[in-house]
Amino acid sequence: MLMVTSFVKPIVKHDVQVQIQNVQTDKKNIYLSLLKKEQFSLTKKSLLKGFNKKVLAKTSNMMTKLSGVPSGTYCLLVFHDQNDNKNLDTNLFDQPVEGYGLSNNPKLRGQPRFKDCSFEVKKNKSLTIHLVYSL
Repeated sequence: MLMVTSFVKPIVKHDVQVQIQNVQTDKKNIYLSLLKKEQFSLTKKSLLKGFNKKVLAKTSNMMTKLSGVPSGTYCLLVFHDQNDNKNLDTNLFDQPVEGYGLSNNPKLRGQPRFKDCSFEVKKNKSLTIHLVYSL
């Protein structure tokens, strides 16, 4: 008799602790969208495709946690949805008009690139995101 055993690699999940800085008003909600490379874009359709969380805005440094995140490479987009339409609103030039921030807090000229804000999740991780508001 031949015994066949298969080894299924378990999916390891982690916590990502997020500190959100520079929230300018406690109006409405903050959305966190954890995106893989194939999901990454600031278009309205892609923002809510990733691993998401919604928290009430507070005008101080906020702390929240994304639990159960599988190992992988991600970009974290955080935006302050001040009009509660579940979108990061942009102007005619596709520049955000609501507060937003990305992992690694890159200095942006034009659309962000995944490589500028990507990070690895291999174990529990802590991030600090600084929100930027347009003038």
